[in-house]
Amino acid sequence: MRLDLVHLCSSDLAPTVFHFRENDARALFGLINTLIMFGGSKDVAYNQEISDLVGTVRVARTSRQSGQMGGRTTSGEDIPIQRPEEIRQLEEQHAPVIAENGKPIIAKLNRCNNGSAGNRLLAGQEGCASSSRHPSLGRPAQMPA
Repeated sequence: MRLDLVHLCSSDLAPTVFHFRENDARALFGLINTLIMFGGSKDVAYNQEISDLVGTVRVARTSRQSGQMGGRTTSGEDIPIQRPEEIRQLEEQHAPVIAENGKPIIAKLNRCNNGSAGNRLLAGQEGCASSSRHPSLGRPAQMPA
């Protein structure tokens, strides 16, 4: 049986741990196919976990020596693609998306109430709210039973 779970988390694993025990929350976290993290987390261990999930990249380092025994030495080093502190410092309206079978990305998010479409949405929302208020009291009208 395959579960397709997407975890949308605000900043850390703490809200999930609040509702479940620590072991159950970690087990649930292990079943998640796609992780989308909103907001900067102050939880150092959680940021490290996200950094580990994003992965590493191999970088070539070259050093040169001069003199009689001069030469060049090349070595490889694995460095994190995104360090934990970089995850904490992500810009507003950006979220890392870590999918099970794909490369991690940082998605640019657009709020539904931004721009001209957002203004129309907010105006429509206000229109619905004002039409549901009782005309003389300014409170929501009671539905007849």
